[in-house]
Amino acid sequence: MSNVDYAEKYVDLMVMLHAAPGGERLMERLSARTYADFVVALRKDLDCIVEGMEKNPQRFIDRSEDDLTYYIGSMLGQWGYAVAHGKQAGGSVDLTVEKPGKGWMWTAEAKIFTAMEKVQEGFKQLSGRYAPGSLEEAKAGMLIYIYTKNASAKMKDWRKHLPASESIVSATANCPIRPNLAFYSTHTHDGSGLPVEVRHLAVTLYFKPTDKSGRNAKKYKAAPAAKAVS
Repeated sequence: MSNVDYAEKYVDLMVMLHAAPGGERLMERLSARTYADFVVALRKDLDCIVEGMEKNPQRFIDRSEDDLTYYIGSMLGQWGYAVAHGKQAGGSVDLTVEKPGKGWMWTAEAKIFTAMEKVQEGFKQLSGRYAPGSLEEAKAGMLIYIYTKNASAKMKDWRKHLPASESIVSATANCPIRPNLAFYSTHTHDGSGLPVEVRHLAVTLYFKPTDKSGRNAKKYKAAPAAKAVS
């Protein structure tokens, strides 16, 4: 086979991948050459998983924080990431995602939003102990599972509360991909002195059927009170 034939087949493959569902993300995932590329691809994959969860919130009404995070991690693992739950890195990290063979790492803390203080404690753990702050580990995430109404209002309140209560946070910024349901914060890592960027991502799981069959379904009535489907 000539070089021209190989080139044509490569072009055909790229066209097919680009057109296939998830193909563009696969190309980004495989072609990541820098830590920044890895994080961009990971965030897109994470958003895809979250959007799928939000389309079927009834499937997650009885899940714990660990269950929800394990589901997200298992999906990422199927897409070629090295995923760990409870990995020791200054403590037991909820979710650690790495690019095999590269040493690039992204860590996340997960919380069900029942009170502002609970989310804040998660951020303290992430920023103070879990996110190492090196050049190749300088991005992290907060996964905030919201079972109540108006997730965007809660994220707005959390964004306002964060720099007021955590003096290490130097700035916050909008997330154009998920406006009002995600934002970025930046803080200086105590150990390295380097900036760490955290993406705060809401996973909106509110589900309260108003039709008769939905209201009477036992599995929906059994939603834990702590998750307050009000």
